[in-house]
Amino acid sequence: MSERDDLVEQLEYHVSEASRLRDQLNIGKSKDWRPRGFYTMYHVMAGITLGGIAAAMSLLWNVLGATLMLPDQHPLRIIQVYLTFGMGEEALRLEPGASRSLLLFAGSFLYLATGALLGIPLQFVLQGLLKSAGTAARAIACLAFGAVLWAVNFLVLLPLLQPALFGGNWIAEQTPWYVGLSTHIVFALAYFLFSAWGRFDPSRELAAWAQPHPPPGPASGA
Repeated sequence: MSERDDLVEQLEYHVSEASRLRDQLNIGKSKDWRPRGFYTMYHVMAGITLGGIAAAMSLLWNVLGATLMLPDQHPLRIIQVYLTFGMGEEALRLEPGASRSLLLFAGSFLYLATGALLGIPLQFVLQGLLKSAGTAARAIACLAFGAVLWAVNFLVLLPLLQPALFGGNWIAEQTPWYVGLSTHIVFALAYFLFSAWGRFDPSRELAAWAQPHPPPGPASGA
């Protein structure tokens, strides 16, 4: 083998080693995963989470109100009334006991799940349409959302659907308008209060531990 061939072979070896070392250095390199547009899946999950929290606040409001104003009724009376949309009038005849407790527990879970789902459109409104709006505008939007949601449910959907499906309009008739409206308003305002937790800012700097670090250069003064 000539000297030239030997040099070519050594060059190819060192080029291959340099490429291998470069690949190893890039393995642990952090990538900027942050989306630049509307992060839909993030806001779906944030809406579900915050909607569940807001629904819990709404349910707690109703339980406290029922305990103070209707001491002769079960604190979850509103859940019992809501269960008529599925059980009919039988839900109102539940006697105290394990069966009623289990149904009220299931009804409370459905109440929270419904609030979690309603949190998704509210999240899209606050973090999408009203992303740059001021605090007052966002609070008013939440109030309007709660009021419109109550009006659509209690004045339109329930009077139409429940009699047709279950033979009675118990929810709209046995839930005072101020109770239903306040429950929806508390849900919307609670969502507004916790909405800061659902913001996503793609322009924020990554945490120091998540940022890529350049390979060490030659020592100064070398």
